[in-house]
Amino acid sequence: GTAASAGAGPGSIAAPLLPLYESTPDVPATLPERFAVLPFENRTSIRALDYLRAGAAFSLAEKVELNLGLAPAYGPLVVEAPVVSVTAEVVARFAAARQAIWVFTGWVMRPDWKLQMGVTLWKISPGATVADSVATPVGEVVARDDFSAVHRMIGAAIASLADKAGWRLRPETLALLSASPTRDLYAFTLLGRGLGHLVGLDGVVNPVAAAHDLDKAVFIDPFLVEAQRLDAVVRELEGKPNRAIGKYNYALDLRPSYYPAIRAAAVASAAAGNKADVTRELYDRMVRLRPWDLDARFGLGNALWETGAAAGAQRELARVVARDPRHLPARRI
Repeated sequence: GTAASAGAGPGSIAAPLLPLYESTPDVPATLPERFAVLPFENRTSIRALDYLRAGAAFSLAEKVELNLGLAPAYGPLVVEAPVVSVTAEVVARFAAARQAIWVFTGWVMRPDWKLQMGVTLWKISPGATVADSVATPVGEVVARDDFSAVHRMIGAAIASLADKAGWRLRPETLALLSASPTRDLYAFTLLGRGLGHLVGLDGVVNPVAAAHDLDKAVFIDPFLVEAQRLDAVVRELEGKPNRAIGKYNYALDLRPSYYPAIRAAAVASAAAGNKADVTRELYDRMVRLRPWDLDARFGLGNALWETGAAAGAQRELARVVARDPRHLPARRI
């Protein structure tokens, strides 16, 4: 269960022994249901509201992921380029392609200079094929308030829809859902704009424009960890992995339990060929936070193998294969 500097040549500095592998919690008997989110619709001709198309969807999805115990059926950017219009058929196809059981959609307007927002939760009944899947609306929440209340509105919508879906929320969860990631609305506006450029909401992916907006967002509010994480994604696209890892680590310094940043830092560390023990520690943190995350557990098993903890690697990878027999990378190792 320990690993030394195998193969260290003359004059090299031996790596310190890693701590003994400590078994992680087993995979839960029931895996959480998967959810996804579509970019919000801007039901006005006011382009200044476009930041909410990606920004509101991103905020909603991260609040659900971090507080409701559902499994995200999306990648690190959370939102994707939008469809033309939201219909039951579109939602069903979108969900089936991502094996999501729940989908959130939304829209925004600006009556009397107020923010009006609608959020809908859909339940998916999977079919034999993608075309056979059916999306049924569970409920819609419509609210109007000042733009500065956007995160409180999103949190209230999630809580109301969770009740309709039968999800039990603890009292402390309600406060977390309504919390704002920043006190500066303009910083969040820049986050939404930058993310929109990053995923191509205007039809073109524009990393340069994304970097411009996200750099400004973290300059205005360095404590906006979500913007720090997205800015790190841009650095990876620019071919600057070490700078990206530095930003991920800074986000984790600000919020050590921020799972999306832990996941991103682990993946980036492994891809950059950094010290295996650093990657292993990140994946270990992920598995202890979310024992059901099979991707994290595979990453931990692989990192354990890379650091010489063969027995631990065998245990973690066997757990992955037991729940997903088609996981060929785990079988191969």
